[in-house]
Amino acid sequence: MTADLGQHFEAGLAKAEPSVLVVDDNDDIRDLTVMYLQSSGFSSVYAARDGREALQVLSQNKVDVLFSDINMPGMDGFELIRAVRSDARYAHLPAIFHSGMKNNEAPIMASGATAFLLKANYKPADLVALIRSLAPRADTPDGAAPVTAAGTLPARGFV
Repeated sequence: MTADLGQHFEAGLAKAEPSVLVVDDNDDIRDLTVMYLQSSGFSSVYAARDGREALQVLSQNKVDVLFSDINMPGMDGFELIRAVRSDARYAHLPAIFHSGMKNNEAPIMASGATAFLLKANYKPADLVALIRSLAPRADTPDGAAPVTAAGTLPARGFV
């Protein structure tokens, strides 16, 4: 093992990446997103095909950030965010939603999403940076992501 690799390994231990749940009915998008996040250092990346499956994954795993499509068969992103926000265990879970349709931004943000990404406008590195910025932090008393004066996660609209 080279010294550089050893330093990288030690640095990785010092700051664990957040766990992420990726929800998308499109197998290619879901799988590519999971692979990109893993290659970016996220070791706990879970995947679900729709909102129902996402709720099951949430109930069985510690998830720090939710990243979901909006338009999915079965339970869509709107139903998912309502279910997440109505459950005290996940009420403050940072939730990033993405869609190919800009007209989904206002309704999903009003439903409780933390951030919205337009599929055509963001790069994978943007997603990684956003996840890291929203994830629970060790420098807050309870490890929670920063909150606004109103007691909610800071909303980030269209990126």
